[in-house]
Amino acid sequence: MSRFEELKATIKKGVDKGVKVVKSTSRKMLAITHLHNEVRLLQQAREEKMKTIAERTRALVQEGKITLPELTKLVEALTKTEEKIAEMKEEIAQVRQADGDLTEEQLAKIREKRASVEECDHEIPEGANFCPVCGRKV
Repeated sequence: MSRFEELKATIKKGVDKGVKVVKSTSRKMLAITHLHNEVRLLQQAREEKMKTIAERTRALVQEGKITLPELTKLVEALTKTEEKIAEMKEEIAQVRQADGDLTEEQLAKIREKRASVEECDHEIPEGANFCPVCGRKV
């Protein structure tokens, strides 16, 4: 076998080995991607179930069928937050419908509202700039 034939055979072996590695790696990547997608779908399903549980629990607390003090406090806080969200959405609609630019006074009032959103009631470590749970600036 000539030197050229030996070199050609060596290159072919290397290419064949590389092709096998690429096929194996791509199959693994496809499997991992598929599994990640399945996990994401399961997480979405879990979130929907949690949302359903939360909504039903809230309704039961408001109807007085569940009276656990901790749960009642959480539902009251949730209700206040939802009311503030509704108020903010209404204000957003008003700002969108307003003619012209906002004045500095109007902008300052909006900024004050942001600062007045209730605290989350989580314990904040000394020296922290943000709540470690909700991310609210301290």
